[in-house]
Amino acid sequence: MTPPEVVPRGSNWFDGLEMLRGLAAVSVMLFHCTGLMPVDATGTSISLMRAGWIGVDLFFVISGYVITDSALRQGGTAAYGANFWRARFARIVPLYYLTSVVFLLLVDPDPLFRDTAFQLATHGLFFHHMFESTAFSINGVTWSLGVEMQFYLVAFLLVPWLGRWSRGATIAAFVAALAGVLAWRWFAWRALQGGPDATLSHWLSQAPALFDSFALGALVRLFRIRGGGSGRAAAYATAAFILLVAIFLLYDTYAARYFQSAPMAVLFRTLVAMCGGLALLAALSAPPAASPAWRPFLYLGSISYGIYLWHLFALYTVQQLWPWQEWAAVPAVIGLTILLAGASHRWVEEPCMRWARRRRAA
Repeated sequence: MTPPEVVPRGSNWFDGLEMLRGLAAVSVMLFHCTGLMPVDATGTSISLMRAGWIGVDLFFVISGYVITDSALRQGGTAAYGANFWRARFARIVPLYYLTSVVFLLLVDPDPLFRDTAFQLATHGLFFHHMFESTAFSINGVTWSLGVEMQFYLVAFLLVPWLGRWSRGATIAAFVAALAGVLAWRWFAWRALQGGPDATLSHWLSQAPALFDSFALGALVRLFRIRGGGSGRAAAYATAAFILLVAIFLLYDTYAARYFQSAPMAVLFRTLVAMCGGLALLAALSAPPAASPAWRPFLYLGSISYGIYLWHLFALYTVQQLWPWQEWAAVPAVIGLTILLAGASHRWVEEPCMRWARRRRAA
């Protein structure tokens, strides 16, 4: 969920990733609109938004690419550690803390009166996703930020080292990582079979179970796969969409039995990672978005982090205040989310990122 490094607008590296990031954030927002609001999308093309949760996995793939790129370019400098973590914290922490406080004060203050110190400590230090009692207690979408922070630590430690490996050794490392991911899921499924679905879902949402998405994005960057023109971008995008439809049909068919099926519990999320990888390749292959018609999509990408963090607050606020529910409330949720995300991007995110760039050491 981190932004691309500062590059000139009009480059396909920036434009493609920015629009893909916006697509991921909007997908998660629409997923929650169809899942948490009384709207019936059955039999319509909007029902595809029930698969919008894969936007989180798409964020992981994008982060794998972007963070690997940053680590490779900074890894040989004396101030690598300071620059890396200053940029990550400036990007992630301020808006995360702000939206968490707003959520506590205006939506659900219950965590302040239940295990207060534990709730605040786990959320403040980004390990709330590790416990069922805290993973979704304050602005539920933030569980993924704890996972991301663990991915950042792995990238910080390993990427400069992996950048010196041969292509064969890198592929072997990726295969080993994938084997570890599948083993984690299988052991979790086997150990918790017959228990509550919520507990198994929790263990299948930890960093070791989701690392294949991040590693796939990192692999694309390590192999410098970029470009190819609009024809290749269209081919990758078509393949990603076909795989997305297959994922939707599989999940829609087996959702009720998801945790009773070992193949679904172990392999399904890797299929999602592959879809994210194809979408990433499409974004990297697309030509620059030169037409003004693309500007709204680029803007959604630039405020995507805010869209992700604000949309549940907007949804619950609209549900409480909006006199019309069902479909009439969805545009209100989208509009309020974009308004809050745009404001926080201008007055919180951009100043913090400028500060981090000014403090960057050689």
